[in-house]
Amino acid sequence: MGDSGYWITSDTDRFYSYDAWTFTKRELRPSERRLNWKREIIKAPWTRERLQNEFKALQFIAAKTTIPVPKVLRFERVWGAYQLVMERVNGKPLDRIKDNRTKALLNAEEFINTTVLPQLRSLTSCTIGALIGVVIPPVRITTHDKRGQWPAKVANTPIFSFCHNDLAQHNILINEDTLQVEAIIDWELSGYYPPEFEAPLWTRAWNEPGYHDIEADKVEDLICLLSDTGKQKRAR
Repeated sequence: MGDSGYWITSDTDRFYSYDAWTFTKRELRPSERRLNWKREIIKAPWTRERLQNEFKALQFIAAKTTIPVPKVLRFERVWGAYQLVMERVNGKPLDRIKDNRTKALLNAEEFINTTVLPQLRSLTSCTIGALIGVVIPPVRITTHDKRGQWPAKVANTPIFSFCHNDLAQHNILINEDTLQVEAIIDWELSGYYPPEFEAPLWTRAWNEPGYHDIEADKVEDLICLLSDTGKQKRAR
């Protein structure tokens, strides 16, 4: 990255901007969103809730674990749109590491298995869902099941562990000098879920063959774990 810049991702309703010190992500304003064929605004599901959840999750992970995450500077509403302002982390996404890529992949794999996953799995709850009190399923579920609302499933014991739910290479920042993990970013979809929800998305880059097939055969099982009536509702 240079000293400043911005970009928009319409499919996830996000405007991103950065300078030498900060990184900001916010929800799109109506004028920035795409329109469907009826000229109606297209809005991604849980767009505001995802951003609110990441704000909570970054503070939670920083307080409860040693997993490196961006420091939250402020969460605010500007001209009707919520935005999350963080300290900028100067690492490079793992999927964009070209030099010494094998070493970077091995370091990331070790860090995830020895630090990230054990610490996340030590954080447990009796209730499924995000820290803000709603259930925001990961993308591999919402692409198959378009339900707009999910019940917060409750167990008798704390069997649900904290999951990032998008632990992919583009969300793992690497120090280009040491090739070690600098930070884990993008916690919008995180929350308490069955441990099976943490798919090994870090094993392939999003544009590599097979990425979208990672545990694709488990989606129906995950839907059933998320909701006792998953299969029945999917069949309708």
